[in-house]
Amino acid sequence: MKKKIVSLLMAGMLAAAMVAGCGDAGNNQEMPKEDASNNQQEGSDDANVQGSDDASGSDETDGQGSDKADANGGEEGNAEGKSYSFAANIWGSGAYPLDIMVHANEVVAELTGMKLDTADNQFTADKIISDLQGQLATNPDGVIMFSVVDTVLGNVQQLCDAQNIPYVLDTNFPSDPDVWQSVKDDPLFVGGVAASPYEMGKELGELALADGNKTAIILGAALGDYSHDQRILGFQEAFEAGGGKVQQVMHCSDPSESTTKANDLITANQDADCAYASGGDYLSALAAIKAGDSSMEFMIYGTDVAPDLIDYIKDGVIKAMNGGNHINGAIAQCLLINYLDGHQILGEDGKAPVLDYLKCYLITPDNAEHFAGLYANESCFITDEQWQSLLYRYNPDVTLETYDSFLKTYADTVYNMK
Repeated sequence: MKKKIVSLLMAGMLAAAMVAGCGDAGNNQEMPKEDASNNQQEGSDDANVQGSDDASGSDETDGQGSDKADANGGEEGNAEGKSYSFAANIWGSGAYPLDIMVHANEVVAELTGMKLDTADNQFTADKIISDLQGQLATNPDGVIMFSVVDTVLGNVQQLCDAQNIPYVLDTNFPSDPDVWQSVKDDPLFVGGVAASPYEMGKELGELALADGNKTAIILGAALGDYSHDQRILGFQEAFEAGGGKVQQVMHCSDPSESTTKANDLITANQDADCAYASGGDYLSALAAIKAGDSSMEFMIYGTDVAPDLIDYIKDGVIKAMNGGNHINGAIAQCLLINYLDGHQILGEDGKAPVLDYLKCYLITPDNAEHFAGLYANESCFITDEQWQSLLYRYNPDVTLETYDSFLKTYADTVYNMK
């Protein structure tokens, strides 16, 4: 890395332009509003009793509890199934990688006629619980929970159990093994979906080594953000296992610090061969600084995708990034719909499945044009028919294997999109 460092003022201006561009890109997109051998049963007796009898008191859902399951279950399925109301949330709005998570949830909700109430936690841990409490007061049929602060998930379980409302987990799970076991044993827990954040970081750490890098710096979110912590760990362990050295890891308390912290990190490590960013805001900041100084030669790798970041790959500023994990919540929503339709998908242990292996895609100079075209029009890259294959009301043959195949082939599906 050359010693010439772009000034903090210039980096701030460039990063601000990046944020504005990311926001515009997001606004230009359409943002619409089992056990495999025994999966035709209606789930465990406890799950059906607790997850249905008092799941909602809303008149909009036209009948509650087992009435829902009876109306939508059966041998043939029912594509005209009832509409359910779901409480969902997002860590904060305005960041493209988070906004497209909401969009993916809305795509499935619109396709299936669900009612989706998404709370904006405004990047504040305390609001995760207070927002959920307010949503539960409206008595939804189910909860789709995304929390970067995994320690609150035990409280989420308690709140849902107190009102007898089924729930699914999106992307992050409890790190406390006792809490996680309690959730997995809970009849109201319908399932969890994730792309392994550790594997996403590991993939890029291995790629950085393969590209000949020996030293690296890392920029990411605040300590305690489960996904970012795991991505950073995956990159660092893979990079150092192959003989590389991570010189410094710098954390930002929130995305607003990304430009300043990126500048500080680069200034303190001018000899680093490469940098890894564990999220889109941090990747934008690093890329803006490098783009503003043509003398900088370090390679940049990152997790999370936005349309303008793809342009940076085409221009040679970013070497590679991975993404696609924004559909986790939408897949979990499908599990919840099946549960309420009386056809719960169960894992091999007879409990709600934990599907933590969504295969994400990797964007490099070789396929950047392909992804630029995809992101110009959409962000889910899944057809209505593919979503419907996960839902009993459209596909009475859906099983755990259907989900397993969907997750494992997702990257290939996107690579082959026209």
